[in-house]
Amino acid sequence: MLLAFDLDGTLVTRSRQLPDPIISAIEQARSRGHLITVITGRNQRSAAPFLQRLKVEAEYGTCQGARVHGPGNAHHSELTLHPSLVHELLDRYLDNFGDQFYLSGSEGLYVHHPQLESWDWARNEGQGVQSFDQVGQATIHKAVFSRREPLAEIQRAHPDLTYYPWDPEPHFEVLPQGGNKGEALALLCRILSVSREDTVAFGDGNNDISMLQWAGHGVGVGQVATSLLPVTDELIPAPEQLGVATWIRENLL
Repeated sequence: MLLAFDLDGTLVTRSRQLPDPIISAIEQARSRGHLITVITGRNQRSAAPFLQRLKVEAEYGTCQGARVHGPGNAHHSELTLHPSLVHELLDRYLDNFGDQFYLSGSEGLYVHHPQLESWDWARNEGQGVQSFDQVGQATIHKAVFSRREPLAEIQRAHPDLTYYPWDPEPHFEVLPQGGNKGEALALLCRILSVSREDTVAFGDGNNDISMLQWAGHGVGVGQVATSLLPVTDELIPAPEQLGVATWIRENLL
């Protein structure tokens, strides 16, 4: 069986901790022959400390599934925002929303004012934080806005892109077409020769809908987004209450 996990709100607590009992339960599941993967909205650098603790070294997804990683620096799939779109977003929204959005790329984040303390969270994760002036033709996987106002306008101009409104925060993400966790999970199952029926997905947010919908069994974790309920086969407690550890112990061990 393949177990596919979101990170934040599923394995990782709101205080950004990955509880040891959850790690131990996942390791026990692996020792019983079950496969483990992570598909997260975080970019690779942000996810790396958690992936290391979970011993997930290949066959995982980042940036909402826009990147599906193989061994080392290899990719099974990598979707990016076209440079012309990146510069269109900068030209159109920099003046009014400059410090309310950032671009996430393979080299870290691009922001309006890198020196601001508000980007310390990224630096603390080991990410590079550079100015929008340095974007050029850089590889960009997603744009993240912390205010909802531009969403409808961008959707009208680019209906082919993928959008993830956060809940309940007023943030939203803009990703390439096909940048979703369900597509990433389907690809990983083909690579790992696992059937859809033998896949269990765990998540809590809007960005997890496609993953839970595609999986043979979908598990909602903690205070799940209302939109997730129709694709959820069961609900378990949040990572603060060690919901995933309990589920593994009761169902796989």
